[in-house]
Amino acid sequence: MRLLLPLATCLLLTAPTAAWADGCKFALDGRLVPEREQRALIEWADGVETLFVAALSDSSTAGSVWVVPVRANAADVQAEPVDGFPVVSFYRRYRDIARESLREAIQAVQLLDSGGLCCVGVPIGCSSGAATEAKEVARVEKLGMVVTVVRTASRADVEGYLDRQGVNRANVNLSSLEPYVGQDGYAFVCGWVAKGQAVTATGLKITFPSPTLWFPLRPTGVYADPVETVVYVRREVRPAAGCDLPGLHCEYVRGVVEEMGVGQAFDRKDANSMANLYQYHYRSRPEPITRVTLTTDPKQWDRDLELVPGLTGEGQFLKSLTGWFAFNGPFFISALGAALGLAIPLLTIPRGEQTRWDWLAGAVMGGAIIFSLWASAIAFSAWRAVRFRGQPRQPRRYLILPLLAITHFLLVFAVCRGLMAVVAAP
Repeated sequence: MRLLLPLATCLLLTAPTAAWADGCKFALDGRLVPEREQRALIEWADGVETLFVAALSDSSTAGSVWVVPVRANAADVQAEPVDGFPVVSFYRRYRDIARESLREAIQAVQLLDSGGLCCVGVPIGCSSGAATEAKEVARVEKLGMVVTVVRTASRADVEGYLDRQGVNRANVNLSSLEPYVGQDGYAFVCGWVAKGQAVTATGLKITFPSPTLWFPLRPTGVYADPVETVVYVRREVRPAAGCDLPGLHCEYVRGVVEEMGVGQAFDRKDANSMANLYQYHYRSRPEPITRVTLTTDPKQWDRDLELVPGLTGEGQFLKSLTGWFAFNGPFFISALGAALGLAIPLLTIPRGEQTRWDWLAGAVMGGAIIFSLWASAIAFSAWRAVRFRGQPRQPRRYLILPLLAITHFLLVFAVCRGLMAVVAAP
């Protein structure tokens, strides 16, 4: 794919169970093979999806087949085994970045409004068709695996195909794949590991056309065991229309994705568990990522996961705050100071003697606080020297400036703390 195309990537992490969201693994005797962990990654660009899936099982030499449903015609599906896998090695939530931005705003205003005298930080508290024989449309042998793309029209086709490949048909339970069998526009990818090969971690790469980011969840719906699921998407995405899975939540982060061996991918801890170390090492490299979570009850997964580019309403609000101080903070601080500065001529000039130039000067003096309290003091002195030139001596009233600074800081503090409370809300 061209580098200029928009790219989306998703990584799925699930807790141990016998069958998983992206398919089922069977031993040659027909029993389900327990899988301890899985990872999945989806690249999506220009209507083409590339799905990377990896599974970690107990070491066995009995031989097995991993069956993964795909939402595409078999002729349009390409599949092969892989020995590398992308992993989210570090991320920081937009929510945390927004709170940090607001804290920085409070600390900066505290420093400016005190003229540099106060530098102590203020504590800030995701139709069935006629039966036919299953047909292999593609076959790839690589890295000790045989990967096939199979076209079927009925459950009997799938059972017959597995039986011809040496899987005990009598023991195979395909109920978890029933939603895809015989449906138009669906195919199955089978990853075979031969007898005698002690394989624990296996990976597949599947490419097929897809109008949205899609991942099969319904295969797990027939199981009662809880499945803790987290999906990482390598761009900002939101649920597609009609994708209202229970507990579906999109959380936006900035993170780093690195490729490593399939086996190494399962050795990684949570991508946020060593944030203090990684945030310095990767500071210039993080990219927008969406962290998608679902309910842990697979029986409620009555449809597949579908995502489209974009942000949820909550995500748009959080993103607007992530760079709030860097881009909007100076304007807000100066505008608030200018508004408060209008009190200077009101409190230093007898009522009724103020002119439009006095009000303008007051706004300038207040707005100058963006450069610190000392800038406002210099502007105040210059204004008094010009305004009262040749007139009887007037009270200097410099105490109005500390009062202005204190009021300015308290207002900024209140606004930022209010926003932080909103950001911290679940």
